[in-house]
Amino acid sequence: MQSKSVILAAWFGLAAVISSPASAQAAAPAPVAAQFGEASAAAALGLEDFSRQNAREFGGRLPAGFPLALAGAGELAGLKLGRGFPVYSIS
Repeated sequence: MQSKSVILAAWFGLAAVISSPASAQAAAPAPVAAQFGEASAAAALGLEDFSRQNAREFGGRLPAGFPLALAGAGELAGLKLGRGFPVYSIS
């Protein structure tokens, strides 16, 4: 009798796994490629905003100590983002 209950329990377990909704996969986090695309789009918008803000505040010149190696302020508007890289910090 005990073996019959073990077999039934196994069948019910298998049935539960098979009948689980396919929507459980939809709840998984977005693939890395999708996350990269979203982050890249946000960074591109941020660079455009940074360029416009710099043009408003400093006109056609770059401020002293500007963090990017550019010949002039006109190059700032033409910048494009390249491939990113991970940055790790230790506190």
